[in-house]
Amino acid sequence: MDQQPRVKSLLDRSVTCQPPNRREGRKVWTTCVRVGVAVGAMAIIFYRQDMRALRSAFGQVDPLHLVLSSLTFFLGQILLALRWWVLMRGLGLGVAPLWAIKLHLLGLFYNNVMPSSMGGDILRAYYVSRHTADPVAAAASVFIDRLVAGVTMLLVLVVVLVVWPLPTGPSWLETKALNGPLTVPLWVYLLAACLVAWLVVIVALRPGLTRSITCWLRGVVQRLTGCAMTYGHRPYIPLAAMGMTVVLQTMIIVAFWLLGRGMGIEAGLRYYLVIFPLTWLFSAIPISIAGVGLLEGGTVGLFVHLAVVPQEKALALALCQRFAWVVASLPGGIIHMIGKHRPNSISFDGRAGGG
Repeated sequence: MDQQPRVKSLLDRSVTCQPPNRREGRKVWTTCVRVGVAVGAMAIIFYRQDMRALRSAFGQVDPLHLVLSSLTFFLGQILLALRWWVLMRGLGLGVAPLWAIKLHLLGLFYNNVMPSSMGGDILRAYYVSRHTADPVAAAASVFIDRLVAGVTMLLVLVVVLVVWPLPTGPSWLETKALNGPLTVPLWVYLLAACLVAWLVVIVALRPGLTRSITCWLRGVVQRLTGCAMTYGHRPYIPLAAMGMTVVLQTMIIVAFWLLGRGMGIEAGLRYYLVIFPLTWLFSAIPISIAGVGLLEGGTVGLFVHLAVVPQEKALALALCQRFAWVVASLPGGIIHMIGKHRPNSISFDGRAGGG
């Protein structure tokens, strides 16, 4: 029998520390700031960009490779959903794999398509916490899922750089002369300025920020402690989740490496194994809507600086990746429209429920 959630999701823990009217105002202003960062970053990316060269780069994109890359990215999301399911099973939650896939795709849609202040992860945590016997563990599983992904990507980066280090490239001045003024130092200053501006606005809008952060961290520590004790008896579960992360990450990167080769990008696979995870981690910083501008700017800057790839080809590759993200997120929008995310049509124990 379903029961009402005993506590808020850990991802929404800090909300309980604020009055409702202040919370709504913060959401509106935070969304406006993130949209502004996204628009400003994309404007700078296209500033002084040779549009004729960019069109030429897009002309080299193989449609078949682009379709395969998008399909691979979508299949990777299915594997991500199954990773989340594995972690939930490890916490003793009887969640069916199909429902984990549906809610993951719904969260992906909100993360990559909808300019909303409600993140896809919070949405996943909300629905899972309402429809399981242990809502606290269900909500914590979303945070654990993200944590496993981030730790695994960092470990893979370290291994790649140690075992298969990048060759020493040309100096920054040589790269600048080859690719023009839009290089890594400019992106560093731009993104640092965006981060500082975002922090200033958040602090200005939230006088009780310290109290909110303390409240949120206390909830996170409590839940992580409980989850760690649970996984400690079955360590193969988080290890299996990390292994799934490596597999899906490699699948996606190889697909885009093949796409880049078809575009005439001569950078080896090792560059992709370093650049793509770095940009994924960086674009997860919540200072832009869906990481717009951060993903594209990081991809362009790193490929130009590290692999000496022409700027227009690096930008075309970044936009192809964005296209794959959006296409893979659309099924989540369909799930939303037909109502498969609604509480009365979801049953995680397989005994009832719609669709």
